[in-house]
Amino acid sequence: MTDLQALVVTPDGEIEEKYLPASTMDFLDALHATINCDTAEAVRLGPDGRRATMWVDVDARLPMANDYATALVFAFNGDVHQRYYGTAVFLGAPDRAGDDTSLPDEAAIFLRHVMFRIKRGNLSVRNFREGDF
Repeated sequence: MTDLQALVVTPDGEIEEKYLPASTMDFLDALHATINCDTAEAVRLGPDGRRATMWVDVDARLPMANDYATALVFAFNGDVHQRYYGTAVFLGAPDRAGDDTSLPDEAAIFLRHVMFRIKRGNLSVRNFREGDF
């Protein structure tokens, strides 16, 4: 098995490319360590949920809102139903067997483009800070 390519987005807007082991137990350990959590939640991205997956701390132990992750969910899905907290890990959608996959190049480019526009002031995350989720 090869490692899975992921992008990590922190609450302060930093993006890091990271490789996670593909084997199930090693993957979960690495994912939990990256997010700093005990239990992670998968958020499916894209109109059919097959474009990418965002993993976040289900218990939100890091109480810092991640407005970037929230904005990215909106960018991928056209809607958002809650705020997301802490570090977010973006991977590809699961394959037919339900196993996680590497983040596809087109999804990584889209994610980086949205982040660039937010940081340059061309796209605002203000409404997510003031929104009532």
